[in-house]
Amino acid sequence: MKTINKYILGLCAAAMFTMTSCYDLDQLPNDQVAIDFTNTTHAEQALVGVYNTLNIDWVYGGRYGWDNCSDIAWCSNGWWPSYDHYDIAHGNINVWSTRVRDTWRNYYKAVQRANRFIGNLQAAGADGTARGQEMVGEAKVIRALMYFELTQLWGDVPLYNEENVFEEANLPRTSEAEVRAQIISDLEFAAAHCADVTPGTKVGQASKGAAYALLGKVYLWNKQYTEAINAFNQVINKGYDLNPSYVNLFRPSGAGLVPDGADNSKEMVFAVEHSKDMTNRYGFATQHLSTRSAKGGGINVSRPMPTWVYSFKAKDGKTFDEKAREILGEDGYALFKSDDINDRVKFWGSVAIGYREGDEAKDGETYDKDGNKIDKFQIGRVVATDGSFNGYTPYRDKIKALWAAMDPRLGYTVILPYEEYDGYGTTNYDEYLKDPDNVTPVLGTKRVESIVWGYVNKDGTAVTNTHGNTNLGLLVQEYGQTSYLWRKFVEEGDWGGRIASRSHSPVNWPIIRFADVLLMLAEAYVSSGQAAQAAPLVNRVRGRVGMPAKSNITMADIEYERCMEFAVEGLRYWDLKRWVKYCSTVNGLEEVYVFGINRQSTKNFDEARWEGLGCWPIPQAEINKNPNLEQNPGWVVK
Repeated sequence: MKTINKYILGLCAAAMFTMTSCYDLDQLPNDQVAIDFTNTTHAEQALVGVYNTLNIDWVYGGRYGWDNCSDIAWCSNGWWPSYDHYDIAHGNINVWSTRVRDTWRNYYKAVQRANRFIGNLQAAGADGTARGQEMVGEAKVIRALMYFELTQLWGDVPLYNEENVFEEANLPRTSEAEVRAQIISDLEFAAAHCADVTPGTKVGQASKGAAYALLGKVYLWNKQYTEAINAFNQVINKGYDLNPSYVNLFRPSGAGLVPDGADNSKEMVFAVEHSKDMTNRYGFATQHLSTRSAKGGGINVSRPMPTWVYSFKAKDGKTFDEKAREILGEDGYALFKSDDINDRVKFWGSVAIGYREGDEAKDGETYDKDGNKIDKFQIGRVVATDGSFNGYTPYRDKIKALWAAMDPRLGYTVILPYEEYDGYGTTNYDEYLKDPDNVTPVLGTKRVESIVWGYVNKDGTAVTNTHGNTNLGLLVQEYGQTSYLWRKFVEEGDWGGRIASRSHSPVNWPIIRFADVLLMLAEAYVSSGQAAQAAPLVNRVRGRVGMPAKSNITMADIEYERCMEFAVEGLRYWDLKRWVKYCSTVNGLEEVYVFGINRQSTKNFDEARWEGLGCWPIPQAEINKNPNLEQNPGWVVK
């Protein structure tokens, strides 16, 4: 057997890789786990360590946080940086930002593992077998994906591969064009050598379909539309298909659950695969998107922007405002659009709940109409079967009718006011009002309604504090904040016992799904003057959710479909950059609650720094360690 170096490559444990940046690539930890790369089983175990980098924070861990950096979502406090992307979402990064440093290092950690794996497999001569070629292809898909996103964030970046990873750790930045050429080379190799898996199986494995899908995406960014079209059509010809149900695509499959969930869907071209039985620590943190009425808790590091909610179109093609005026009537529409908080409470709030006793009440205490203190955080309410609850806004039925008239992806993606969802371990609100000190929470799954209420004075006006804000609530979430909440990816009930820990979800995270391929192919057709070819592709995506077909497809149509189809999947930030529309779309958007008050911030980005590809600063810590690195223009430390 050929003598080879035996390096730590990770046997499903991220802790086995201790290097944190590309400047560590020439350090060889020979005193840890030894891998015999001539043994296919050992090599495949080592390959798991390469795949595991996709779960790392700032790579695909907390991926939904990227939508906070766009016009789709926002975050409130920045206390969970791996998930909320707060500093990035508000343009508050610089050369010293830990967020920027950790993103750079974790992407290069993934590159490092792929390089080590490829280099060791080649050194062992194991890359000459059919399975060896497949494994090299899989590692190259992950390396290509990392370099593709590195170039989108920084432009020119150092290019390390299996040939220079051990010999040279202080490379200068390579031109973006050269890096893109390496990306294409890697993906072409992968497309030729990766396994041709059956759609709906092995969704976490980098297959031929995944390689062609990523290759098409790279060509689309390069504006090489003919090549993009050819690559995407390779994916279409492999039998992938849209999931029959859009909403189930973001739920797990299994006994007692939906049969067409994320685990075995033909729509998943490539995904970060998570454990079904929760016996390990893979999976994204559900509590960061969840509500306190669900088993996952509710930290809410990402919330839908109201402006995004109101950008959905109705099934008949009308804008949100046009449909709202039609359904709510002029009186309701005037209250909905009013800047007066009392009007907003009359429209949204369950104002009949009662009043606050002014100076007699301590700050934060609220009372019902009979003067009994109520808990302002108990907002998600188990639906009463006898209809005894009488605190609804008089516009409740019209609000529900408005949601029903809109693009169904809105209700599938967001828990909307006065809609229902399956809660878990919640307390019946009517019983709570009768005897708040002696009510035991109801264990198990209960149907919950997302009530919005406003605390009102005896005269019916909204209660405000010295800052002009009101004590309002939507659902049961952290800090009583009144924002819309995500439904997509969020557990309802306990998902058949699969939510063993609110820190880890069993749902696979999509890197590329078939709907993405269809819409990117449509974009390539429209961009190359072949719009007629795009209509069947776009209508296939729209038809899945019951939206009517369109005949003449424009880029505006594609932009709408991508914005609504992929919300909270972390794609919008990258799409806006590809279209060079990031600053013009995001700047000036206010982060507000449902009532249009309590503004957190206004998004504002310096176009000279943020537009285009090379918009992020190179971390100063990396420049200090590697003097061959040059800073991006506009970020040079003086």
